[in-house]
Amino acid sequence: MRIDATLAPQYSSLIGYLRSRCWKDPTSKFFQAQRAYLPTYSAHRVQQAVQYADLVGIEQRAQGSRRNPPELCIGVPSVQRDGISYLKSTLGSLQHGLSAEERAGLSFVVLLAHTDQKRHPDYGQPWLTSMVDKLPSYQDDPERLALAKVMELNQTHAPKSKFDYSIVMEECEKTGAAYILIVEDDVVFLDGWRHRTMQALEAATTKSWEVDHTNFLYLRLFYYEGLLGWNSESWPTYLGSSLAVIAGVLWLLLLTRWYIPAARLYLTRSVFLSTIFVFMPLLILFFFAAGGNCVLPQPAGVHLMPKNACCGQGLVFPHETVADELLPLFRSNRWSQVPTDSFIEQYADTTGALRWALTPVVMQHVGGRSSHGVQRASMRAFNPFPTLPAELRVKIWHFALERQRIIKVRLLNRMLMDGLLAQQGDIRPKTHENERYGVIVHGYQTLSKLFRVSRESRDAALSFYRVHLPCWLIKGATRDDAMKPGILYFNPEYDFLYIRNNNNIDTGQVVDFLHDLKTIHDPRYVGLLNLAIDINGLIGGGGLCTINPFVLDPLLKTSFTETLIQLREVFFVQAQGTGRHVLGLWRGLPPSENLVNPSFPIAAMMPTFDRLRPDPRLIGPDLGKVYVDSDPRGMLYAWGRLVYNYFGGGVMPRTEHRVLLTFAPRHNIYDYRDAEEWLQREENNWLKETSRDNQSGQVPDGGSEAAVGTAFGFWLFPVHAFGGLPENPNDGFRNEAPCPMDLKENWPDLALLNLPSRS
Repeated sequence: MRIDATLAPQYSSLIGYLRSRCWKDPTSKFFQAQRAYLPTYSAHRVQQAVQYADLVGIEQRAQGSRRNPPELCIGVPSVQRDGISYLKSTLGSLQHGLSAEERAGLSFVVLLAHTDQKRHPDYGQPWLTSMVDKLPSYQDDPERLALAKVMELNQTHAPKSKFDYSIVMEECEKTGAAYILIVEDDVVFLDGWRHRTMQALEAATTKSWEVDHTNFLYLRLFYYEGLLGWNSESWPTYLGSSLAVIAGVLWLLLLTRWYIPAARLYLTRSVFLSTIFVFMPLLILFFFAAGGNCVLPQPAGVHLMPKNACCGQGLVFPHETVADELLPLFRSNRWSQVPTDSFIEQYADTTGALRWALTPVVMQHVGGRSSHGVQRASMRAFNPFPTLPAELRVKIWHFALERQRIIKVRLLNRMLMDGLLAQQGDIRPKTHENERYGVIVHGYQTLSKLFRVSRESRDAALSFYRVHLPCWLIKGATRDDAMKPGILYFNPEYDFLYIRNNNNIDTGQVVDFLHDLKTIHDPRYVGLLNLAIDINGLIGGGGLCTINPFVLDPLLKTSFTETLIQLREVFFVQAQGTGRHVLGLWRGLPPSENLVNPSFPIAAMMPTFDRLRPDPRLIGPDLGKVYVDSDPRGMLYAWGRLVYNYFGGGVMPRTEHRVLLTFAPRHNIYDYRDAEEWLQREENNWLKETSRDNQSGQVPDGGSEAAVGTAFGFWLFPVHAFGGLPENPNDGFRNEAPCPMDLKENWPDLALLNLPSRS
């Protein structure tokens, strides 16, 4: 292999070249973080900015005649960070180096985003009042003040940040400026930023006209290159391009051998094989290892950046876009939990608005402490993580995702869906135009945070949740029932689908849904493995037990039968409105028969749960008095008849069956705050009820409530815990009346829901 020995030094030289060329690219295998993140210029610029701001605070600077309206309004929402403030350096870098005439064409709006602005360390500073044209506050508007107080009390960071963003945007819009730049308060701008930005805005406007757009959404002045490398979702393109390059080289060698006879002495079969299977693959490997930003850098100037752009530190919006689109959008989605930058990107994805970016960037992010008051470095508690092998990092991401969930799903036919959409004033989007039925999903906390951490974590989440099911989301971050088109990311091995009916109005779409889940949406052709279902989902209108197997299409019947056979676990859901506090009066008994069961788990909206086998709490006494308001055996009997109809009494040995028992409060519980409020309300209501007719409000049985912690989640009982069933499913069955049951001999598992501290 003389050729290999000859080319080895050349490959070594290539590696050396890539190390010297690609060390700045965070997506490159040759990236040198310590060297790339050395803030040489940023530190110098911050020093310039702070010195300038200090001078502005103690002396009168020359000012040109203010333009009305200004050519650019700059809005900065600023919050207090423990022990540090970046606002001075941000404003200083924006104004340092400007001539008096250039400064006169700018308007600065800064919101100290606290109901008590004295909490902000820069409140009342001379340099601040000298550098800023307007300092709005929540007190300027009673509605703003009321909303801000609620958001501060609830510590709802995402809605609060969007609220502050919209305020400075609105104040800038009032100035009439042609363009509005919104920046975070922990950035530094390069010298000459204004000149380059105004030129870029002219270019963005011209380019928008050239593609038949009268306007654009924004011009991005900053982006993070770490999200602009190779994209795993584009692997077919990369593979095709690589094969095309290899084929092109092979064709060139063949032509050379054909038309230059003297070359045949050197272009032997071994050379062809080495070129195709060794040299070219190595060159392609080096190409991708070098990083997308290194080998295919962003073009200088203004260019489109519709995907993988981060973050929202510096966006310039046209005045018309702010007034006509963004301000109404922010107002109508005030309580959305989506971060501000993602919120704007989602709007752009929906509308197809143009998103321009300026290269090279004219600003840098320098903040070391987040607006949550958390050190950014401490947010990466495991600093060596990026240096771990990629395979190990992916395993860690997957380990974090391996959590069980119960996801509530309703199925409606197309006619009912169109009626509901019309009722809420919406029309069916093109993405859902061809659906035969609607899949409505309770979307609260169903989207993993790993979709937003990094590209690698997002790829891991997309791989783990391999089923990407188009659906209609309700009860998301806004907690309302308005249906919004979305995607359910679903893992059949870990997730349960709780297929529900809605007051018997649903029609029988379940067989079609289960078939489509397997054959269309699951790339592994698996489909449903874990099912949760209640009595209505079994025998209600369109329920599983109402499906006549003899009239099903043979293909659908086969698919449905295969799904029933492969089920690993089935939860029979009994979510009841009584059980924790039961007055004897309700059962025609004296007050001495009042029943209190503090062990009874309470249902909440979180889908993710941890299963404890068995319930570790001291619940023995309470298991002796579990009040059951309807006979769970009704579900087991209906399921037995379903199995009998399809399998003639055959047993499905792989399926584990459990009765899910939980208390369903009247008010939905989303987080710890809701949970605390509901427990207090429960206690108050019980004391109120038992105070009538001289009843005792004390907890019976010696106060076991003190010994048992409240659990938000559900119990999982073995199916035989509630009594036997007829051996023949065709024999009659009579439900027992509501009553307390002694279940001490069948100690249940406890599934704990993962309530967030704030939603």
